This record gives sequence, structure tokens and C-alpha cells, in this order.
Amino acid sequence: MSTPLPPGWNSYVDYNGRVYYHDTNTGISQWEHPQPKPAVMFMPQPTVQQPTVQQPAIQQQQNHMEQLRQLQEQREQNQMEQLRWFQEQQQQNQMEQLRQLQAQQQQNQNQVEQSLRQLQEQQQLYVQKQQHDMIMQCMEFQQKMIRDFKFV
Repeated sequence: MSTPLPPGWNSYVDYNGRVYYHDTNTGISQWEHPQPKPAVMFMPQPTVQQPTVQQPAIQQQQNHMEQLRQLQEQREQNQMEQLRWFQEQQQQNQMEQLRQLQAQQQQNQNQVEQSLRQLQEQQQLYVQKQQHDMIMQCMEFQQKMIRDFKFV
């Protein structure tokens, strides 16, 4: 963003390319650009004694609870990003396995087709040999008949 960061804040980019902001004073990280705190003008207060011992402790506990809530949100976001990344990786792996299986299936089909062609060629050769043998037997029989006819 074009507005400068308040003192103690730094901007970073996560592995998805998103910018987030971190306050080095409090340890808080957030996605929204931090706004500089407006200048506070202090007006003198009447000096009435009020019990303030618990007030800072409550405020500190509330700040701590807010930090915990933000950390939990950030942890959940990180977990969701990791889950999405894992699912994408798993999907890519499955797609690669599917491509490999398809390639193997195509290779197997090519081998089956080649074997079928070879069998058909062998069958044709066998049929041609059978035909040749039958013709040869017929010719031998015919020659024998001619010889036998001459001797009769």
C-alpha cells in the first residue's frame, strides 16, 4: 500500500504471494494494512484516587487474549493453506499416475495389436502351406494316376 507503516511494523510476503504485516513491538501479525494510531492529546484529569491496580492487568489479559485469538486465526489460515497445498500436490500426483497408466495402457494395446498381426501373418503362412501341400498331393496323385493309366 502507499501509506507508510507505523513504527515497529514490517510487511512480508507469504509463499502464496500475499502481503501480511507484523508488529515487532507486540508480535501481532495481520493481513490488513495497519493504520497509524492518531495522536492522543492528554487533558489533565482531576486527581481522584481510583483503584487502577486491576485495570492494567485486565487490559493486559484482554490484549493477551486478542493476541491468542489472532494467532489461532493465523494458525487456522496456515493449516487451510497447507491443506490446500497438500490437496493440490495429491491431485497433481494422481494426474501424473493417471497419465503414466494411460501411457502404459497404450503401450500394452500396441503390443497386443502387434502380437495379433504376427498371429494373423503366421496363420496366413500356415494356410498357404496347407494349400501348397494339398496342391502338391493332388499333383502327385495326378501323376500317379497318369502312370498307372499308362501301365494298364
